[in-house]
Amino acid sequence: MTSGATESDNIAVKGVAWRSRDIQPQRNRILVSAIEHHAVLHAADAMSAHGFVVDVVQPDSEGIVQPEAVAEMLSPETCLVSIMLANNEIGTIQPVREIATIVREAGAVMHTDA
Repeated sequence: MTSGATESDNIAVKGVAWRSRDIQPQRNRILVSAIEHHAVLHAADAMSAHGFVVDVVQPDSEGIVQPEAVAEMLSPETCLVSIMLANNEIGTIQPVREIATIVREAGAVMHTDA
């Protein structure tokens, strides 16, 4: 158990990034959406100080992160993709099932703040 969502997101993002680099050093990219909760964005940004590259996928005009947009931004170096299930500010529900399928096929780990 953790003290809450922020700690949980930090453990997930940082833990996956560190472990991925231990196993496959070339996997040094983290992909997040521009509308993630700050707990995820700050954790990803913190990893950039350790050599990770943070890529940011933009939502469409309706606030939806399209699976195709995620697929276009994935690279062989991507270790983690984090897309929240439901946006806490505008209420959009993201297509995480479809995104997770794409992420798994690319060999990366999918995290969702749900």
